[in-house]
Amino acid sequence: MGTPGFISPQQQNREAPSFSDDIYSLGCIMVRIFTSIDPKHHSPSELLFEVSNKYTHIPDELKKIILSCIQEEANDRPSLDSIIDTVHRLISLR
Repeated sequence: MGTPGFISPQQQNREAPSFSDDIYSLGCIMVRIFTSIDPKHHSPSELLFEVSNKYTHIPDELKKIILSCIQEEANDRPSLDSIIDTVHRLISLR
């Protein structure tokens, strides 16, 4: 089924798999990388709160993409192309 804490709310509810589930998991991986928060110990709403309010070292544009990936509603998550565009922009700013 998936790794606890890294599977989407839809997967937890045993809904049919979709690409947005992978986007959610990618967001959880980014949370782990940039904050050291282990998503398996937090609900989706707790992750949103933690990333939104406590991690000022994360550039705003990156924080925005992370937060959009871990939205509880599948339709609120970004496309992979949008994520790639944001990462490319951030890399080119260096």
